[in-house]
Amino acid sequence: MSRLGLCFLSTKELDYEIEKEVKKNGVEFHVSFSEITISEYFVFFSGPDCVFDNSYLVDLEDIYGNKFISVLQYYQAYKANFFGDYDRRDLIMKTDSPSKMVDHGRRVKGFKRSEWNEVRDDVMYVAIMMKFENEPYFSMLNYFAIGKDGRYIPYCYVSDKCRYWGRYVKLKDEVHRYSEHMLESGYNKLGEILDRVRLDLLKKKLEQKNNPSISQ
Repeated sequence: MSRLGLCFLSTKELDYEIEKEVKKNGVEFHVSFSEITISEYFVFFSGPDCVFDNSYLVDLEDIYGNKFISVLQYYQAYKANFFGDYDRRDLIMKTDSPSKMVDHGRRVKGFKRSEWNEVRDDVMYVAIMMKFENEPYFSMLNYFAIGKDGRYIPYCYVSDKCRYWGRYVKLKDEVHRYSEHMLESGYNKLGEILDRVRLDLLKKKLEQKNNPSISQ
């Protein structure tokens, strides 16, 4: 762990580096990266203004034509629908407040933890895939994750309630400096899914490049 040698970039520097990289692929975008800390081996992130965060606003549409404003909304609405609480699902779909989406998700009638635990990773994977399979989001994800040996993506959170999805930090300021405690506490399932999605999309793009007849 001592080899990390963090090199923090200011918001301006980070915007410039990302913009420069993505423009090479003919993609233009305007997004704030103020809540991402990047190093040679790690990409720490937190906050709704970060493109990797589940509450980040983005247009999503599932295979049934249902539209969502964020990964979080899809995830919580799916949970309500999964347990047949359609009234709660509708409330989740009507709000644009991340905190209200989470609150409604915790109030789903008939919720059974054991059943949800069996499907939640797959639900999150589908939502993350919908988000990053499109540009400019794929280029952003791929850019940040590419390091000397591939960067690890920890989701840093300041509430101990999200230990499953990320790495716990006591103070928000700790997101911006290396801490072994930060890396060792929590399962970081969101970071793992982000990396799975990136690798699966890279594989798909390679297959399409080698075989143009493959459907987009």
